This record gives sequence, structure tokens and C-alpha cells, in this order.
Amino acid sequence: MRLAPLAASVVLSALLARPASCAQGQIPSSPQVINLSLMDTLVAIDAGDMAGVFSFIPEDRTSMAMADYLAHNHRALKKFIKKGERDVKEVQGIDEWDRQVVLYLVGITSSGGLPGAKPIPAGWVSRINELALVPAVPLQVIVEKRRNR
Repeated sequence: MRLAPLAASVVLSALLARPASCAQGQIPSSPQVINLSLMDTLVAIDAGDMAGVFSFIPEDRTSMAMADYLAHNHRALKKFIKKGERDVKEVQGIDEWDRQVVLYLVGITSSGGLPGAKPIPAGWVSRINELALVPAVPLQVIVEKRRNR
């Protein structure tokens, strides 16, 4: 899978979904610092090279952009689901940012998917729905638990 068209799709979808208060055509002109939860997810799905792409997306849109990326990249989606299930097993919850991504994925799957993306397999949809029901846990708690295993 070529990353350039997918990266462009992720950035475009995040920018088109910006709040109405943003000026038309206003695109971040320089990269921003990305949050640790996003970086944790990028590492978990072996997509650390996408950090640069996500740095141009406003922080309040990164969870939506990640859900879009995962809906198009099923290999990354599978790793994301496994990461969430490991976190549930270890700390009985998932990170709040991951939970936002999961909720966007629930919306995507319940609306029939995204144009141009392959449908998400039914078994994965069930696992995504289960992750949507678990409580949010601060990332710090999850990282400390990982460090102590």
C-alpha cells in the first residue's frame, strides 16, 4: 500500500472536518507537537513515520484522522484493536484519546464505512464495539503498568 495517497487522504479529511470558526483555506503552515497518546498509538501500529503527517493536523482532529487512517489501513487497524485489548486486560480500560478513535470507528462502521475503503470485517467491528464500552484510563497509568510488567 502506498502511504502518500493515504496520508493525503487523512490530512484532507481532518481539514475538511474543521470547525466552522476556522477561516476558509486556513491550513497549518508548520508542524505542531503531537500528543503522547497519538505517538503511543503510532508506535503500536508500526506507523511512526506518519507522525510528520499528523503534526499538520489540528490536535482536536487527530483522533478523527486516526480513525480515517485505520479504516483505510486494516493492518494498522488490527494492531490498534490488539493494543486496546491488551490495555483492557492490563488496566481494565483504554486511553481517553484511543477511546475517541474507537468511537469514531464505531461511527464509521455504523454508517457503512468510508468511500474508497474496504469494509471492516464483522469480527473486528464486534471487537471495536466492545472497546467502545470500556472506561477511559489516563495514559500515565497505562504506561506505568507496561513498565512494571
